[in-house]
Amino acid sequence: MVEESGSNDACLIVAGVWERLWEEDPLGDSEGADRDTLVLWTQTPCGLYVDLRLPKESPGRSFASASKAGYVPNPLSIAADGSDAHACASQGNFDNFMKQKSFAGRHLQVSLGDTTTSGEALAKDKLLSALANNSGTAIPLCTCFWKRDIDYQPPSGGLDIGVCTSSSPLESDGKVDLRETGDDASYSEGWRRLAGTHAGPFAALELLEENGVPRKGFWAVAGNRFAYAVGRPERVTSSVGSSALETPRIQDLVGMLLSNALESIMGSNETKVNKLTLAWSYCGVAGTINESDQWTIEHSINPNLIGCDLIESKTRTKNTCSYLAQTAARREIIDQVLIDHNKGKNTIRRWKIVEISEGFEIPLRGTY
Repeated sequence: MVEESGSNDACLIVAGVWERLWEEDPLGDSEGADRDTLVLWTQTPCGLYVDLRLPKESPGRSFASASKAGYVPNPLSIAADGSDAHACASQGNFDNFMKQKSFAGRHLQVSLGDTTTSGEALAKDKLLSALANNSGTAIPLCTCFWKRDIDYQPPSGGLDIGVCTSSSPLESDGKVDLRETGDDASYSEGWRRLAGTHAGPFAALELLEENGVPRKGFWAVAGNRFAYAVGRPERVTSSVGSSALETPRIQDLVGMLLSNALESIMGSNETKVNKLTLAWSYCGVAGTINESDQWTIEHSINPNLIGCDLIESKTRTKNTCSYLAQTAARREIIDQVLIDHNKGKNTIRRWKIVEISEGFEIPLRGTY
């Protein structure tokens, strides 16, 4: 169901930024439903998406939680090289960091109706079935197929497939509630699209390389909100010592928890510093673009990025992570230059524009 190129116009019906209201896992367990985890799903019309999931105890879920836990903005953390792991591993949040989730990909495929082979979602979720039979639903019954190209946790081993339909009227600002039930009826989630994000403007970028070396990443903008995720490189240098840590093996440990995967790779006696170095070689953030075109990070896998500006806009502050530039020869390519405020040695992430809608202007420092 997932194609390797091209846009999917059906994705328009779920485009925008969605905040999860609850999750029943297993389906029907309303008493034990998770209503605490902060989950933000940023979806663009072309299919590119970014998902960020931070449990209640995660210090990176808000300004208040990061400040309370003693974290201060550190724009260097955008490099996702684990260099700040040494200072953070001893702050009592290691177990919380292991529970966090984030994933992203190039493709969401949407098909109208229940196109799963089993039909279990409609058969076992009576609420979903009742909503699907309501001819006045804002978002008709549809099946969504998400492909995770990068994942903070070890991969699940297959596509994420959900049968969805709206559970509230569509408001004038685009706000609407959505019910999603897994194709195997193992879970159900309630979502609410945030006001003003349904109509864009939209932008979607895919990471091609970092300093000339291939690396995967995805960057989505919907309205005045953004989400940004960069997957792990092939090798990570420990923040203590010079040993290189192999990262592809995390992707081989399908279905495992991150904490168990790290222990399997590194051994039970490995330091928390080295484990966090490897965990934080993945970057996942989300935030808001204000009227002054300031891209403020409000939620993050790494709490050191809370309060930083993802990219330079009209001015650069001490907490600006990067700036953007474009080559005159290749207008579809954007270079994100990560600012090393200490050493002056910058890292360059090269992004390809997948989608950009009318009304969105990329804040470039210049063209070269």
